[in-house]
Amino acid sequence: LNEFSPDLNARSDVRSEIGVDLQTPLIGMFARFHPQKDHKNFISAAGILHESFPGVHFLLAGAGITPDNREMLTWLQASGILDQTHLLGLREDMPRLMSAVDIASLSSAYGEALPLVIAESMACGIPCAVTNIGDSALIIGNMGRVVPPGDPKALSLAWEELLTLPARDRHALGVRTRQKISLEYNINRVSELYLALYHSILDSGETNGKKIPKKNSSL
Repeated sequence: LNEFSPDLNARSDVRSEIGVDLQTPLIGMFARFHPQKDHKNFISAAGILHESFPGVHFLLAGAGITPDNREMLTWLQASGILDQTHLLGLREDMPRLMSAVDIASLSSAYGEALPLVIAESMACGIPCAVTNIGDSALIIGNMGRVVPPGDPKALSLAWEELLTLPARDRHALGVRTRQKISLEYNINRVSELYLALYHSILDSGETNGKKIPKKNSSL
């Protein structure tokens, strides 16, 4: 939570780096180039959004997310958003990048457990729109938008709903997203839950149907 936190200076610096002003709506996704992450879905959704909101830009970062990725360039050209998309590759400054966007997204098609990138973006005070894979919906709760995987129209609509919120409401939503992560996913809270689980198992005297010897039944 100390590393991933709102940073207005980073918002300004990163946007200056990619040539986007502070008023330009910016949607980001931070994931390696892999079928699991379904960048094609993200780009298709971006193309749909572009038809109604041509001023929106898209920031993508992760391994394989580079201008020499021909497959991705083909998708971007087909969706008509090549000039609005910024491909930053593998970066070591993810908290800065997350703080620069207005919406963080994850368009995964399968295979997620608890995607840390969502929690990290929320810790930076950024509302999220994600696909309903793994624990993504659990992390988001009612603090963002959750859509079916492989449905670019639904993802585009989720972005539109967040972008058209009044600026004050979107800022308040960002504050609440960080509060949710701070309360439910900070390391102290998680370790307390594990400790309570271990105690409950030991207190029950059983594990996988087998009795725990008395000498091992306390911490």
